[in-house]
Amino acid sequence: MTPTIRPAAAEDEDSVVALWRACGLTVSYNDPAADFRFARAGAASEVLVGTDDAGRIVGTVMVGHDGHRGWLYYVAADPESRGRGI
Repeated sequence: MTPTIRPAAAEDEDSVVALWRACGLTVSYNDPAADFRFARAGAASEVLVGTDDAGRIVGTVMVGHDGHRGWLYYVAADPESRGRGI
């Protein structure tokens, strides 16, 4: 599988948060939906998604840059798609 990589859109929020939960990346004291919206709104951050041929979100990474260094959060690969290029 070769995923298509694109910036997440507002309508991707539910699918992205569900993937983060499926991958065990969320914690009770942190709102992943708020993180999604915050990163999308930032001038130096973004949530990138990887989609399969059917358009289903199978991977994510939240990226950002603070002027000196870059960072990655919420690096996720759909558990059912692992081992297939995600």
